[in-house]
Amino acid sequence: MDLLQRTSREAKKDIRLKNSGKLLYFQHLHRKWPFEPKTLFYDWLFLHVLTSHEMLRQQVLTFQAFTDLEFNPNKSINCQAKAAAFYVSLYQLDLLDYVLTSTQNYFEICGNAMDRI
Repeated sequence: MDLLQRTSREAKKDIRLKNSGKLLYFQHLHRKWPFEPKTLFYDWLFLHVLTSHEMLRQQVLTFQAFTDLEFNPNKSINCQAKAAAFYVSLYQLDLLDYVLTSTQNYFEICGNAMDRI
């Protein structure tokens, strides 16, 4: 929990990430999230954060394509451009509100689709 009080750079460099054993799961608000599909938890966070910032949400919805120049698939799994495109797709398919109302709805719609994007 102490890493929550650190900057993202400090948290990434914490020695415990390398010597404390294998990561077991992600947890947020008492819910444990699986590692598969690989970006399921990250994209869920991205969808919720973007939805909670009206100005950013409106700006993202004006675009039809995204790119992430910093993304390196050899070093990372999560891609902000993919998450933004997923957000716009859910919005255009009129599924955004549905997937944001519960994790069950999110898993139902997104659990099988995330690795195919």
